[in-house]
Amino acid sequence: MKKNSLIRYFTGLFIISAIIAGIEIFVFNTIYKSYYIPDYFLLLAFFIILTAIFHLILIKITSQNHYKFIAKFMLITIIKLLIYSIIIIIYILMRRTYIVNFLICFLSYYLIFSIYEVTSIINFMKKTKK
Repeated sequence: MKKNSLIRYFTGLFIISAIIAGIEIFVFNTIYKSYYIPDYFLLLAFFIILTAIFHLILIKITSQNHYKFIAKFMLITIIKLLIYSIIIIIYILMRRTYIVNFLICFLSYYLIFSIYEVTSIINFMKKTKK
């Protein structure tokens, strides 16, 4: 059960990432050429890796009781937010000219990957309870 869920999760993660990359290539090569920054794909790779790592951790802790899971889920969320904040601060300090473009892209990625991760973990928990 866990193996099938992980394969399904990583397939979905790959599909979402491919769709985002395709949209970026289209949009920044046609409509918004002046807004393109070379760090979009690096940022996408960062979100893919971080989302995958934290999802694997969450899958491991789903077997614990409900209260421990909630506490650890909150801790993982705080750690992720700290990592994201550090990345934003570092980027702002290094590349001041692309701040707005970067933040819009970062927020978009954050929302997309967070929604996918939360819905995936909820579905996984529902299936393991059955």
